[in-house]
Amino acid sequence: MNVERGGKVFWKHSGAFSLGMRTEVALLPAEKLGIVVLSNAAPSGLPEGLIESFYDLVLDDKLQRDWIEFANRMFDEEVKRELGQERDYSHPPAQPTPPLDLSAYTGKYVNDFFGPIELAERLGGFILRIGPAPMEFGLRHWDRDVFIYQPAGESAGGLAGVRFSIDPSGHADRVLIENLDIHGQGTFSRVK
Repeated sequence: MNVERGGKVFWKHSGAFSLGMRTEVALLPAEKLGIVVLSNAAPSGLPEGLIESFYDLVLDDKLQRDWIEFANRMFDEEVKRELGQERDYSHPPAQPTPPLDLSAYTGKYVNDFFGPIELAERLGGFILRIGPAPMEFGLRHWDRDVFIYQPAGESAGGLAGVRFSIDPSGHADRVLIENLDIHGQGTFSRVK
């Protein structure tokens, strides 16, 4: 990516945002100067913050701001969006509304991008089965037609919501899985 700063063109690229490492390279061709930052910190804005601080010191002889704090704040917001974690499920609602009977939510649902899922009662609990070799995730009630679960995998973040839409008959006709809805593709429709 080409970026201009102080009338000078920079070539910058970042990578490996959420897999346990972070990288950034920034070149200033006019000055024949470059810097690469490699880290085992994920996800954080540390590489970007160090590079911006480096160029502040080289070009201006002083820091213009706390770039690491700024970059970390930007990364925190971006990671929440990318992992479908824009809602905070770490503190339960003070007075949650009880759910419908679980039979109103159970069934098979499908999505053109992710394929089929199943929501089922098992041993007194409520589970989500998802994936080509279905993985099972226990769901906990949050509030009325919202349940939460902990996704798995190297890119999984914290708790994600499973939000049901209820039709006039009192049964769920759609379910939105928040951590799969990053690009608006997380809604599953009930299979009739």
